[in-house]
Amino acid sequence: MVSATISRGQNGGRMKKRCNRVFVVLLVLAVSFFGCSGQQGSAGSSGSAGAQGPAGSPGPSGAATVASLVDYYTINDGSQFIRSLVTFSVPTGNSGTALQMDNSDGSVTLTINNSPAYADCGFYIFVGMLGDLNSIKITTTSGSDPIGVNIWFDKDSNGEFFTWTGTVYGSVAGDAYILGPQSTNNVLSLNTGSIFTSLNPGGGSYTLAQLIGGAAPGITITTRIAIWTGISVNSGSSTATIQSLTIN
Repeated sequence: MVSATISRGQNGGRMKKRCNRVFVVLLVLAVSFFGCSGQQGSAGSSGSAGAQGPAGSPGPSGAATVASLVDYYTINDGSQFIRSLVTFSVPTGNSGTALQMDNSDGSVTLTINNSPAYADCGFYIFVGMLGDLNSIKITTTSGSDPIGVNIWFDKDSNGEFFTWTGTVYGSVAGDAYILGPQSTNNVLSLNTGSIFTSLNPGGGSYTLAQLIGGAAPGITITTRIAIWTGISVNSGSSTATIQSLTIN
């Protein structure tokens, strides 16, 4: 039995109705699925944010599931970055496909098949304020490819990450994102000493502690954030099944 939680500080919130709650996810996995990494594409491993995600349904045990924590699913098909409140699929090139699947046990499978160029596939979760974030731990099923993680920053404090035209990413606008490391041996574990790279815009690498401490221009302890996680390829295929996700 695997557990996952998302804790939010008193001043944090999910920027939605699941504010200031502790979600506990009990997942019983019977099947091993896919895996991959996150990275920067057209909007790349950065996505957007904004509206209110689905409330999610209980898993087999009646507890919340990883799938129920998702606010938006995202796919970068190499030409545009798209978000959706529900799982979806899009073609990548003439013969490729990227898609997500919510499994019956509450885990989430991410898949990119035969992409001719860069593509990424994942989801993001509203966390609250940057100061509420101390650690991230994500586990994937055996055989999964590496996954990556990004932090998105609502620098302009307008309640939205980046700009969107409908469901399609427009620009970073007054916000920012930064790339985190990839998982190793089916575990991605980050803490305040972990290094994030390629802040966009502005560039630079920072530990989580430095970001919280205000070392990056325009980002402070009270900046609202979202966490994106997913897989990516420069070309080809990748799969991962995320079985637990803990944000403290």
